[in-house]
Amino acid sequence: MINTLENLANEILLNILSNLTWFEIIESFWSINKRFNSLVCSIFSINYDRNKSGIIINEIDLSLNKYQSILLSIISNSNLSISIQRIYIDGRKSVFFDLISKWIFQENLIRFINLKSLILTRCFLSEILINNLSLLIQYQLDELILTIDKDSLEMFYNKYDSGKNARDQVQKLRVMYQEFIRQLFSSKCQLTSLRLDISQDNSLYQIHKCFSSSSSSDIYSNQIDNQLVTNCMTLRRLYIHVIHGYFIEHIIEHVPALEILSVVIEDSLAQEQLYHIKTKKFSSTIVNWYDKVK
Repeated sequence: MINTLENLANEILLNILSNLTWFEIIESFWSINKRFNSLVCSIFSINYDRNKSGIIINEIDLSLNKYQSILLSIISNSNLSISIQRIYIDGRKSVFFDLISKWIFQENLIRFINLKSLILTRCFLSEILINNLSLLIQYQLDELILTIDKDSLEMFYNKYDSGKNARDQVQKLRVMYQEFIRQLFSSKCQLTSLRLDISQDNSLYQIHKCFSSSSSSDIYSNQIDNQLVTNCMTLRRLYIHVIHGYFIEHIIEHVPALEILSVVIEDSLAQEQLYHIKTKKFSSTIVNWYDKVK
């Protein structure tokens, strides 16, 4: 007897699909029939392996035309798009990222309404992307992994290195970066897990200065005096890579529900010009036994 693929149990088919890449699943099994469509949606809605699940976009997998074709098939089908819970984008090729981000992110439009986890690495944070991230962390995402590294810095330089309005554009984007970082630790954020790498921050971004009085935005302005309003009450896990230790001191007071904190600091905390360590002398709890019974 000849067995066809459709004769296999759903558990076996799900195991087969889980070993394929996201675009192989869509190209090979989407639109075969309702059963396979349901299985494909199940694969994208279940985080069976957090390193492989969801949509993963990088420079080595597909051509730009192939990316756009597959993403269009996802976006055009509501059942498939609503099943997407995780997206990972590696922005090593700025041309790819700029074009793909227009398909995934449009101003004030979230295409994937059930997206819960978003990973952005080496991605240039444009105005549209920052606006969408602001909406996502406020209303939708549970997890955000964001790395602002040297590649994204170079994109920043290349985009605004000339032109009469370049300085104004740089200043505007710098303010948006700082406001977004502040939002991550405010009541306008519902994340439960955040991995933030700003260890390549420099004088142009000035992210580490975003909590200073000169950089304060509306989130931390005088019109908001209630501490509970300005804190992020949902954040449980924070993994952060920074340059200066004083940045941790600024943010820690705004995450009162934190359960896990992992910190990597590039510069020594002992550098007096960057960070002043405040110490408090505690009284000794070791006393003589004679004094206790006396």
